This record gives sequence, structure tokens and C-alpha cells, in this order.
Amino acid sequence: MPTDIEKMSTEIASSTSFDGYSLWRMQKDVNNQIFALERNQFPVPIELARLRAIIAKAREFRQSRGRSREANTSTRPPEIVTAQAAKSFDVFDFVDHYRALGGLRLAVDIGLAIKVRQWNKDTPEAEDFWTRGWTALDPGRQSDIARALLVRGRY
Repeated sequence: MPTDIEKMSTEIASSTSFDGYSLWRMQKDVNNQIFALERNQFPVPIELARLRAIIAKAREFRQSRGRSREANTSTRPPEIVTAQAAKSFDVFDFVDHYRALGGLRLAVDIGLAIKVRQWNKDTPEAEDFWTRGWTALDPGRQSDIARALLVRGRY
């Protein structure tokens, strides 16, 4: 019999309102609040601890669902490659999806070119999306994505 936390986590994981990035961001924000309370030696409210458990479980459900979906589609080419082959490929959609998955790469304008740098570690989903997508792109599209990252800013 699933617990309340498992029920709520499953509902959140299957909701279209929450993507991988928003779940990651919520978990990070809740953890920061808990760490601040502990650092100042205040008691941590049970609701906050419960919220952290719900979000962590929802991310776990979403990730396991993604792995099972990947196992079922191993014979098909990756979705991002087929989307990029289409004429309607939008670099901002690519960047927004990457950010939604928890991608943290940044674009840096170094004068003659815009370079993409990774100072922080991506979530596994974002890393996989970036690797599959970036390597399938020609240098012109890679440059367009770098500009889109620069325009979108940090987050």
C-alpha cells in the first residue's frame, strides 16, 4: 500500500506542470532552506522535511520512468536528432528544454566567438540531452545554440 508521500510523488512526477528542471530547482531551494535553519540552530518544520521527501521521490519516479522509456525505444534514433533534422528546429526550444532538464552550461562572449562552458555539473537527463543533441548538430547550429544560451542568460 503506497504511502501519502509516494502517492503525491507519483502525481507530481506524472504531472505536466512540473518538468525535470523545476523539480530539481524546488529540491535545491528546499534543501537550502533546511540547511539555513540547521546552520542557525532552528528546528526544521516537519512540513519542510516532508516536502523534501516528496520532491526527491518525484524526481526518482520521473528518472526511473525515463529510463524505462529509453529501454523501450533503444532501436529508434534519439528524439533530439530527428527533431533537429527538421527544418523547423528552434535553437531557443533546444536551450529551454535543456534548461528544463537541469542543464547548467553557460555561454561566454569572448570577442570574436561565443563559447559554451560548463562550470557546474548537469543533471543526468540534461547531460544526455546535450550530448545527443550537440554532437548531432553542424557547427553553424552549434554557434546558434551558443548565442541562444547567451541570450537566455544564466537561468
